[in-house]
Amino acid sequence: MVSFRVVALLSSVVVAAGRHATHLNPTSSPVAPVGARCAGATACERLEAEESSLLQRGAFPGLDALKNVVDTVAGVSNDVQGRLSEVISKGLNVATSTVEQTLQSVDQEVDALMQTCNATFDKFQAAADINGSLGDNITRFQELLNATLGQAITTFQSVNDKVHGVQSTMEMLLQKLGQSDLAETLNSSIATASSRMSSLTESMEMALSDAAVVTESQAIEVLDKVNSALAAGSESASGFANSLQDSLKDFADGLKKLIAEKLPEDKQAIVSQPLDKILEKASASCEKLKGAVTSLASEVQESSKIVTGSVKAVGQKGFWGHIGDFFSGLR
Repeated sequence: MVSFRVVALLSSVVVAAGRHATHLNPTSSPVAPVGARCAGATACERLEAEESSLLQRGAFPGLDALKNVVDTVAGVSNDVQGRLSEVISKGLNVATSTVEQTLQSVDQEVDALMQTCNATFDKFQAAADINGSLGDNITRFQELLNATLGQAITTFQSVNDKVHGVQSTMEMLLQKLGQSDLAETLNSSIATASSRMSSLTESMEMALSDAAVVTESQAIEVLDKVNSALAAGSESASGFANSLQDSLKDFADGLKKLIAEKLPEDKQAIVSQPLDKILEKASASCEKLKGAVTSLASEVQESSKIVTGSVKAVGQKGFWGHIGDFFSGLR
């Protein structure tokens, strides 16, 4: 028979689950407190059936109830541990699903950025003329950077904001579980990741600023500065990705140690699997972001060769070439 302590605990969990299920589905009826219904073995059997029904409907306890479940799970029978493990899994999904959805949103923004930038680079290359006017090529290159790096800055600032949203979600879960120290470590790691992203956008802003004042006499020198700034941005992107992945790994490892180790070995996967899924998703998202920044830097460098080629073409014309340009300009 289930002990009174466990019945009371499950009562709070089922009530919380009922509230959440009502929030998701306004037509569903609130779940009455188990304590008001449980009287003897038949009541406990009814509790088990009702809890099973809640789990099948996808309901889960509020985070406020989760710590009590975690603290209790190690001291009950194997049968009850199985049921509480399911409840813990549902509670963790409150946080893990939010993190996963945020990473998916980051992927969509990066994909949209690269689609726009690739089309812009293709258009620039199609219209480029290495033998054309140096002034015209500089102007087209400036327009190219405004369209690509300008959009990239907006996208990566949005990504940084989303990372702070993920931080809030993970911090809330850790605080609810009484893990203030781990929450502080997480905040420090996320702050490092955020500073790397800020360095990335600052590098792009510097490249735009340098490109805005390109003159024909200083074109090669300024373009070198633009490419150097973007190379630094690529390093910042790698730093951001590494710091974010380290933060999520610390988060996942901390929860595994806190929760999974209290469960029987055959039930630990119910906690570790959703956390491992987040780490896998974060790795893929970070690789996508690093690839996008590297691709942008490479495409800008390739496009800048049109301008440097024009500079060299002008320098190779010699005296009679410039005389020809002079008379051409008189027509």
